[in-house]
This record gives sequence, C-alpha cells and structure tokens, in this order.
Amino acid sequence: MKITSKTGLASGVYAELALAKPISVQPGKQYTLSVWTKSIDPGFTRIGCGSDWQYRATLPATSGKWRRISMTFTPKEADAKLDLSFIIKGVTRGLWLDDVKLEAGPRATLDAFGDAISCCPGPDLEITNEGSFEAPFEICAPRETSAKIEVSLSEPKDKLAQQVELKPGVSRIMVRGESTAADERPRAITIRVLSEDKEITSAKTSVTFYSAITASTRLDKLQRHLPVFKADMDRLKSNGIDVSCPQVSYTVLDNFIGYAREDAQRGEVKRSISQIVEMEAMVKQLRTELAEALAGKRTFAPVPRWTGDTRPTINGSSFIAPTIVPGKAKPETRPVFFTGYGHFAQVRKDIEKWPGYGTNIIQFEIGPWNILPAEGVVDDKPIKGLLADLDRAQKAGVAVNLLISPHYFPEWMYAKYPELRKHRDYFIPYCLHAPESQELLKRFISILIPPIKDHPALHSICISNEPRNVEEPCEYASLEWRTWLQKRHGDINTLNDRWGTNYKSFDEITVPDPFRPADTRPSCKWADFVYWNQEFFAGWHKMLADAVHAVAPDLPVHAKTQSSTLWSSPDVKLGNDPYLMGQVTNINGNDGVNLYSFGEDAFAETWVQNAMVYDLQRSVKDAPVFNSENHIILDRDTRSVPAAHIYTALWQEAIHGQSATTIWVWNRTFDHSSDFFGSIAHRPACARAVGIANCDLNRAAREVTAIQQAPAQVLILHSTSGLIYDTGSYDRCLMKLYVALDLSGVKVGFITERQLADGLVPSAPVIFIPNAKHLSNAAFKSLESYKGHLVMLGSESLAYDEFNKPRSERLTGDSFQYDQECTLHELADMMRPKLSGWDAQPLIDLRDEEGKPVWGVEWRSASSPDETLVNICRYGSQSGPCTSTVTASSGFDAAVTVQLNSLLTQVKQITVR
Repeated sequence: MKITSKTGLASGVYAELALAKPISVQPGKQYTLSVWTKSIDPGFTRIGCGSDWQYRATLPATSGKWRRISMTFTPKEADAKLDLSFIIKGVTRGLWLDDVKLEAGPRATLDAFGDAISCCPGPDLEITNEGSFEAPFEICAPRETSAKIEVSLSEPKDKLAQQVELKPGVSRIMVRGESTAADERPRAITIRVLSEDKEITSAKTSVTFYSAITASTRLDKLQRHLPVFKADMDRLKSNGIDVSCPQVSYTVLDNFIGYAREDAQRGEVKRSISQIVEMEAMVKQLRTELAEALAGKRTFAPVPRWTGDTRPTINGSSFIAPTIVPGKAKPETRPVFFTGYGHFAQVRKDIEKWPGYGTNIIQFEIGPWNILPAEGVVDDKPIKGLLADLDRAQKAGVAVNLLISPHYFPEWMYAKYPELRKHRDYFIPYCLHAPESQELLKRFISILIPPIKDHPALHSICISNEPRNVEEPCEYASLEWRTWLQKRHGDINTLNDRWGTNYKSFDEITVPDPFRPADTRPSCKWADFVYWNQEFFAGWHKMLADAVHAVAPDLPVHAKTQSSTLWSSPDVKLGNDPYLMGQVTNINGNDGVNLYSFGEDAFAETWVQNAMVYDLQRSVKDAPVFNSENHIILDRDTRSVPAAHIYTALWQEAIHGQSATTIWVWNRTFDHSSDFFGSIAHRPACARAVGIANCDLNRAAREVTAIQQAPAQVLILHSTSGLIYDTGSYDRCLMKLYVALDLSGVKVGFITERQLADGLVPSAPVIFIPNAKHLSNAAFKSLESYKGHLVMLGSESLAYDEFNKPRSERLTGDSFQYDQECTLHELADMMRPKLSGWDAQPLIDLRDEEGKPVWGVEWRSASSPDETLVNICRYGSQSGPCTSTVTASSGFDAAVTVQLNSLLTQVKQITVR
C-alpha cells in the first residue's frame, strides 16, 4: 500500500488508516507488532495500538529501501480488544507499507519467500547499557545451504567469520559484542552471506551507543566550567555591564547538568547524551563570549526588566510597566514583553530561577474543586499557597497569570445535582446553561479573587482553558434558544419565511444536537444555532469576567481559546467567535501551535495559524495577544528541535501582536506515554533560545511595538456564514490568501461579519473576499458603504445571505477566478502586481539576487517621518542562505542587502537621508 499526503504539519490535523474491527488479544501476554516500510520522506507517521495509542512506533525514512519496523508490548486489561492504526501527519510524497503483522512473542518473525537466499536486518539499535549487546539478523534460505557468515563493525573495524549450515526456512543469526564508555557516533554492523567466497546476500543495521559512563565524564567536565563562568560574569557586572544574556546560558547549564545526570542514572541515557551535546556547544559559545567581553571586544546590550512592583497596564498591543536595567537606579516605564512557561507545580517551584533563564511570567491553575472541596466547605490553603508564590514572584520580578480552571468542577456538585453531568465535547463535563453550575463558578471567583486582586505580581486571570461549547440539548438551553429565536425573527412567520419551514410556534423548534450529523448539516436552523451558540458562549465568558471585575475592576482577563476554533469551518460549531470574545475580555487570549516541520513542509515551521489568528484577534480588539499555552514542540516527540525554531517562533509571534506567552510545558518526566515526554524542559538549547528571545524582545520593545501597531494595509473578510455554508472552499481560500498576502510585504488584517453587522465600515484601502458566497444582510449593507477597493476571489461572491437565500445586489470590485488547487506561490503572483493599484503598496520592497520578488520570506514594516523599520523572516525550509535587497518605497533613498537563512529573523532600520 502506498500513502501520500499534501497536508502540512499542524496540530490536530492527521490522516488515520485503521483496522475496521479490533483484534482480540490476551492481556498480560507479550506481543510484537511489525510492518515493512519504504520511504524517503514519510512525514511524521506512527503505527500504534491500544487505548490512546499508548503502544506506538515511528516509521523512519529508509532511503527508499524496504525495512521492517517492530515494537514489542504487553497489553493491559483495557486493551483486550486492540485497535490498530497508522497516523500520518505532514507531507509525504510516498510511504509504502506491507506485511503488517501482530504475533505473540518477544520479536517479529520473518516469513520465508522466494527461491534465493535473503538476509533481513533487525531494527536499528540504540544501546544504552554498558557491557554486552546483541544485534539480530534473519536469513531466509529456500533449501539447506552451507555458507560462511561474515560480520563487520564499521568502527573500530572489527570483522568475524563463521561457517554455518543453513536449514530451509528462516534462521536467526545473533551478533554479540561488548561496549564500554563508547561515544554516540553511529556505527554499522554488516552481515554478509558467502558461498565459495562469493557474496550471496548482505544486510546492514545501524547501531548507536549511549553510555552512562561517558555521560558522567562529560557532565563532570561541563560542571567544572561553571565556577569560571560565574567569576567572569561577576567581573563584568562589577564593571557595570548587564550580563542578562550570558546569564541565560549559565542558568541553563547550571540546571540541565543536573537534569542530564539524573537522566543517565535513571536509564534515559540517550536523552542525557542529547542534552550534553547541546550543552557542550553552549559552553563553547559562552566561553568565547565572556572572553571577548572581558577583553573589550564584545558588548552585551542591556536588557530592561520588569520590576515586579506594579501590575502592567494595557495600551493597544502592549503591556506597559516600570522596568529597570542593572546598573541604573531609575526605573523607566515602557512596553514589556512577558515570556515564560506553564503550567503545573514545577513552574511554581522554579520561580526564583526564572530571571536567570531570561523569562518573566508563569501560568498555573486553581479550580473550584481546590477551594470548594465539599458542600459548605471552603479550603483557603490553596489561596495561602498562591499568595506565598505571588510574594516570591514579586521579589523575583516574575509575573503570574492564574488560570481559574472552570473545568475543575467539584464532584459533590454532581452528587447533589446529577442532571448537571452532560454529554459534552472536551474538558468541561457539566451543563453550562444550568444556573447551579453558574452560581458555583461565581461563588468560587468571589472567594478566590479578593485576597489576591491587588497583588502586583498577579499579571492577569485566564478564565477558561481551551473552551468549547458542544453540549447535548437540555431544558435550559431549549428555553434560551427559543427566546433567542423569537428576538431574532420577531414572529414565527418571519422565521418560516427565512428558513423555508412551516412551524406553528417557536415552542416546536428543538435545539439542534451537535453530536448528531443530521443536525449539523448546513441549513438555516443549523446556522442560527451556530450564531446563538457563539453568543451564549461569549455571554458565559462574560459572566466569569464580570464576576472577576465585580471585585477587581482593573484585573485583566482572557480566555485560552484554541486558535483553530476561531477560523476553521469544522470548528465553527464550538462556539468561539473572535469579535464576541474580544468584547468580553481584556486580552486577546489563545492556545496556539507552531511546530518545527522537520523538512516535511515548504515552511520550516507551522507558523501560519498562529500568525493569522493573532492578526485576526488584533483586528477585532486593540489589545495584546496572550498565547497562554504556546505549543512550540509536539507532545511526546523526542526528535531534536533546533533552537532557531524556538527563537523564531517567539519573535515572530511578537511581531504579529503577542506580548505575553507561557510555553507548554515546563515539566520533566520518565513516563514515555506522558504528554510531557519530549517537552522543552528536556531541551537545554531550546530553553536558552526562549530566554534570549525574551531578552531581545525587551531590548527592542519599542521597535517591535511599532510594527505591532502599524495599521493593516489589506483586510480579509472573516465570515461566520461562510464557515457554515461554504465550509472548506471558504476557509482554505482564506488561509491561502492570508499567506499569499503576508509573504508579499503588506500587513494583513481582518474584518469580520459581526463587525460589519454592527455597522463598522473599515478605512483600510482594500478588502479581500476569499471565495465566500454567504454573508449576512446587515454585514453586506456595511460593505455597500465601503469606499475602498473590493477584491473578490471565486464565483458567486457574497451571492447569498445568512439564510442561504440568493441576493440580487452585487458589490462592485475586482474579481478573480479561484482554483482550489492554486498554490500559495501562484496566488501571491496573482495578487502582488495589483497591490499598488489598490493603494496597498508595501512600505518595503524585497527582491532576490536576480531582482525577482522573494518567496517564503515575511517582511513587516512600520514607518515614521524619520525612518522605516522592517522585520524580515525567512520561513522557507530550503537549506542555505539567500541574498535579498531591501529597498524602501517612495520618499526614501536607501537600500540594504541581507543574507537570509531559514528561520533567521532580522530587524533593519532605514533612515531618511
């Protein structure tokens, strides 16, 4: 079987190939699952089975040669009926699968085939113990054969040979050796089958040794550098030099040496060695930097730090707060970027360490079940613990965002009100419409917030975690639904005319069940349900925000809304509307994903959704973006992630409006099935990149803020009606158009259907309609008043209203045919030449060495009477640098040539002569 995929890597997006029926297995008995695979670029593909795919193996690239992958596991009671599936993420031109086999026993067996002798290697080996090791091979012979087996190791160049008698069928050959204190350079074990000194067949397997003895020796060597580095930094500080940036490297080394040592001692030797390799490079760099600084050949730029004494205020995209620079006594009030980690006990434990890491914010949570553990009982111990941590954070200059976790609902409430428990999607298992649940949440907030509301270290409150409202209908929802319908339509005859129905009264109209596919097909009833659900859910969040503001009017709040739920058609039923959520919160909150693509996509990281949603949120509310669960490393992925990805993700997210973020997740674990396995807390180079990015953002806070607050030059229509009726043909075009315009040098914003319906007529020079056929009548009326350029992609642009009725009116503008197969590059080539005619000329022109427009590079600009700032980032995953010329548009006489590597961000300033 051959599998191909054109879909780039993105969170929650995958293809699944699964058995139609589960396999019956015996719990407690050992089984081996194997598959033959062949690929050059397999994407990110796993074979897995068991509950939550707990038994899984990643299929590697095989250089286009067939190779068997296997894993051995012991199913638990919950796995007696075993589901088996392949999960494919990212782009692959071709992944071949054959001979998928599940068999009892500790190893995969080979089936005899063909008339010639063949040899099969075992899996690539990773040896993490000292002493003896084994490398299995299997030889398949069609008949009894006398042969010589020759085995060689690539380094050291050892060779062994032995005469054997092969019986018909499959023979297992075990190569045994010993290893002590080896390094991690990959080696090869080759087996050759010879007859009369002529090779009949051969096979090769890779073996890598990870030695705890070697790890300990190298860690001791790393440890010896720390006192020297500390003395050097103390000397620099005594000379009035801010050592914030080298302090990041020092702090990472000081902590991760211990982490790597624990890993080696507890059997995670490979992880230990991986960290050691990164730290050895870090030591080399830090040693050079400090030596140059002490010799006067390098300067470390001062980094403004939040004082911790005053809660930041909000001004546009920025958090404004007093800052101090080491060596300067007087604080300065300026924009502050907050970068740090979440989300559990370890971030609280490490509060005093965060300034050394270069970070300045954490998020953790307290929920209703912590404060209200039983009916009539209030437990204030969590609040006292929180206050103690806030005191520590203030002293350290670390801000705290508190998630008040409404999904942590006390069990005694279900016992008292069993009807609260509902069939719902995702975290919250109780009815949101029920007054009992709402009253408990308001009571919880009224107890939790007053003792902490004035603490300067309390940055803000997160009022919900990954909110979704998909709930089976209940009596409260039915009443609210019918009341909403009556207010919206006025009378039943108007509703029937709009819906094409013949209801006799509103009481006949049931609430659509979002779990029933028949109810969720595009229709007038389903569309009204989506609009109502969004308004209810925003109102539910307003209830939480109002409860906070009733006792703390100036305490900012946000909701940790998953980015995809704000723009994708499949997620429109989840209840999150960007405009409505912006109206009830103070900060543009989200839970976003930006992963390294490992060369599996045209872009080096999955930047598009975060950038697009940030720009969307900033378009509906002039407030900072706070990604309070920033997924920049895939859960349970242990592949090496370059530090450049981490730095670029954080920097570019700031360029698009992010002024605070807490990264998922600062937890270490030895449980391979945990979501924490492979997290950033196991990756020293990535942790360093976080700190350096935050230091750089705060050094350049004014420049980054200027780019954040530059007005959008082009707007894209965000239509809820389009998401409902036009589905993928609309949202895919929206995403493609966003990328095409963003990589053309203009600042992209959005105008939403609800904004237009509220009477907002934009002033931006151009609005793009991305293959949307549906828009509400109220929104359409505002577009008719728009004085700029309208650009419509696709046929029947806005030809239908929110009730799917044809619209006779047409808007005047430029129309383009749109092909769903159109590439991003082709769409950009279509739009770029037209921008100046639409009064949307980029402030900066960026061209390659041949004078052609660059591709795969984002540049965003901000202009003042004296200068133009431009931020440039090359997202393309192509290796090697490219040379580009940056030229300012009219009024400036300047050009700058830059070298751009993948995931390299540069800020350039062009000054008027």
